[in-house]
Amino acid sequence: MIIAILTVLGVLTAIAFAVFFSGIETAAYSVNAINLQASANEGNINAQRILKMLKNMPRLITTMLIGTNLSIFIATNVLTNYLEMNDIHNSELITTLILTPFCFIFVESLPKRIAFERPNSSMLHSAKLIIFFEFIFYPIAFILSGFGNLLQYFLDKKNNRANELRGRVRLYENLEAKTAEGKLSLDQYQMASRVMEHEDSIVADLMLTPLETFTVDENLSARQAGAEIRKNGYARALLQNKFSRFTSKIVTINAIMNNEDMLEQPVMEIAENALLLDRKTPVLQAISRLRDAGARIAIITSRNGNFIGSVHFNTLINSIVHGLNKDE
Repeated sequence: MIIAILTVLGVLTAIAFAVFFSGIETAAYSVNAINLQASANEGNINAQRILKMLKNMPRLITTMLIGTNLSIFIATNVLTNYLEMNDIHNSELITTLILTPFCFIFVESLPKRIAFERPNSSMLHSAKLIIFFEFIFYPIAFILSGFGNLLQYFLDKKNNRANELRGRVRLYENLEAKTAEGKLSLDQYQMASRVMEHEDSIVADLMLTPLETFTVDENLSARQAGAEIRKNGYARALLQNKFSRFTSKIVTINAIMNNEDMLEQPVMEIAENALLLDRKTPVLQAISRLRDAGARIAIITSRNGNFIGSVHFNTLINSIVHGLNKDE
């Protein structure tokens, strides 16, 4: 008798938790964030906690799903084990027949409807319990979320690539049609084709390495730096430090000439911050950023932020107009 009572209590407790997790899952999707924010501004601690959790919705939903499935799993196993202990045949089938309609009504339908109609109160009254289970299930939720994000990344990448290819094919077809109609000249068609071909090109393909980039020492005076730049036939130079590494500064002959009163000062005093571009920046985007900044040279950085090269605005333009590489 005691075992039967404990079994019933165990099943009901597991179902109760499943009801809780199922309801909170629906409430999270239906909650009114504006009302919650108003309550949080008035000092409601639970509202502040809920708003924080809603910022990481995937983790919250994953936690609720783990809780729901784990609760149903426990209820199913407790009831099945009890039936097997009493030598009842087809215990798994009987468990399924008992729990399936029970779970449908009291785990899926009823709590979700209540939570949908009262999402804010459901979340506020359960805030501490939600935080507790987020903490308990965090390792599992972290792994599942990571797997889900990885899967989503590959799906998005595949879909984006397919959409890009379809869009590019349609654009080529339109260009060919306009050229055939005489609305575009052959030169215009070829230019448009070159631009499209460079959609996947990045600045790292065209950059000059530090050894190929003209630099002057940052400790030189402005007069000395200007002489070095003129001597080598350049209009500008990047500054390098005592370790022969790029700094983020650039100096031009015009800047030196416009600051005659600072000719004996370190060239660093009149140097400007250079535009920094990540090595994977698309060529077309790099052209746009250089043009918007009114700059002619950009410093290329690695993923870790180290300076690994430079690229000139004209090099980027020529790569599109003439198909030149950095050495040409």
